[in-house]
Amino acid sequence: EITEKEWLVSSEQIQFKSASPQITLLGHVESPFDSMLSAAISADVLSVPVRDGQTVSKGQVLITLDAREINLTVAQRQADVNELKAQITSENNRFETDKASLNEEQRLLDIAIQGVKRQAKLKASKLVAQERYDNAESQRAQQALSLNARKLNIADHPSRLNQLKARLTRAETSLSDAIIDAERAQVIAPFDGVITSVDIAPGERVQIGQSLLSLYDRENMEIRAQVPNRYVSLINSALAKKAFIQAITTSYGKTSQLQLKR
Repeated sequence: EITEKEWLVSSEQIQFKSASPQITLLGHVESPFDSMLSAAISADVLSVPVRDGQTVSKGQVLITLDAREINLTVAQRQADVNELKAQITSENNRFETDKASLNEEQRLLDIAIQGVKRQAKLKASKLVAQERYDNAESQRAQQALSLNARKLNIADHPSRLNQLKARLTRAETSLSDAIIDAERAQVIAPFDGVITSVDIAPGERVQIGQSLLSLYDRENMEIRAQVPNRYVSLINSALAKKAFIQAITTSYGKTSQLQLKR
């Protein structure tokens, strides 16, 4: 009996879904916040309580420098500020005294002028010698000079006061700088991170700008991978359409979902 030829086939249920092309990339983990902390003052290193690979918290003391030298500078700057404040007080007191004495200086000058007039009348009558007239004129001239000097002091008061205030501002700025430097005697962690290197040890003398240690921010980690050129146009096209380009990575048995940022 002739039978129809049979073919062995297999079947599979087809389901529709959205699919995206995938590529496998090699990348490395890094932090955009990788900081190198340096010395703000010249000082001796007292202690270094952290080590490479150690996890630290924001605000934790990483290095302690000897602050005695900078504290002396702070004291000197504070003394400069106090001295200038005292000079400003003295200048204001002097100004008030000059104003109070101006009327008296003018009255003494008027008296001296009247004395010269009297001596001139007596001289004209030949009742006094020339010497007494000259003495009266000399006293008048001296009193006039004294009055002019008093007026000059009063007129120059705003200028002297502004000069003292300018010097005080500079001194206060220097004091603020010294206080900030004194606070930097303790090197503080700027963020939660991991120490990658420690470049100094207790007893060393560090200079301004010298590197002390480095750390990275473990809360802002990213994976950087090189995309092959043949896929760049596809990625740019997807980004233009505001598509989310995602990736999956597995590390130490843990799978993480990632998203392209830039």
